[in-house]
Amino acid sequence: MRFKAQALLSVLFLNLLHTPAQADNANPPKIIELVQVTKGPYKPGDLVTFKIVYTGGNPGLDNLKIIFANGCDNKFSLRWYESEGVTEKHGNGMVSMALPTCPPGFIYPTYVEITDKTLLKDSKVLEKTANLEIEISDYLFKPIRSGEIAPDVLQTHSLDLSLIPSNPKIGDTYLLPAVTSVGMPVYYRVDKSSPCSITQEQPGTFALPGGVLKINRNGDCNISIQSHNGKEILQRPSFAGPTINTKGKLNSFESTFATVLYETKLEAKPTVAKKTTIVCVKGKLTKKVTAVNPKCPTGYRVKK
Repeated sequence: MRFKAQALLSVLFLNLLHTPAQADNANPPKIIELVQVTKGPYKPGDLVTFKIVYTGGNPGLDNLKIIFANGCDNKFSLRWYESEGVTEKHGNGMVSMALPTCPPGFIYPTYVEITDKTLLKDSKVLEKTANLEIEISDYLFKPIRSGEIAPDVLQTHSLDLSLIPSNPKIGDTYLLPAVTSVGMPVYYRVDKSSPCSITQEQPGTFALPGGVLKINRNGDCNISIQSHNGKEILQRPSFAGPTINTKGKLNSFESTFATVLYETKLEAKPTVAKKTTIVCVKGKLTKKVTAVNPKCPTGYRVKK
């Protein structure tokens, strides 16, 4: 009997360890309001942050989303998932992203939803209000609007990386341009095993355009470069990928993607010429002369 009781307690304890978080039906998540934290007008690549003010939702949120309309072919949305972690601007009701290449005008949120870790949800359909509108200002490389005639040849622009030498030195840092000559946002990436690193402003799991390149050790620093002209959300762009002005080796260029190689090598140590010493004599006088190519003073001869 005693053995059965112990076995039953063990089973109950194991079940308790593996039981998922229980829904707090007395305190479900409830959306109070939506707040636009950053302020426009925005351009593509700018940080956009919203905050969902809510109550309840024990033991915490699992995900949230905000759907927008009237722009970017209705493909623009802000989302956060618990697996992304929490930062100051992303998580715990905050949600951020870099604005994609949306046409100039206004985008406004139409729907907001939060889900807690027990899968209890709350959602709201939003009215169009001025304080929540995302204003996108005019810019040069805006994509072709629906109904407009696309150009036969895409326009050109440039990205200037000429300040980075082909053989940068260890410890050197270089500011990477955040935009091209027409303001198109540019994103950079290097592999974790690369001898160079890029520091970027990273509000969440995404990075903002630009960054700072640092050379950490010898080797091949291969930088992936991507410019956003609207194709990432299936729009028809008016500008092609940028012409890259670089002293490195431009390995490939496909539409809006390119890679540039910089080679960091050990600097050759200068050869130090070896000095030798000779003894010079003049009668009973002697002198030692030490130099790379020693010669006796006038009137002296080398002692043999």
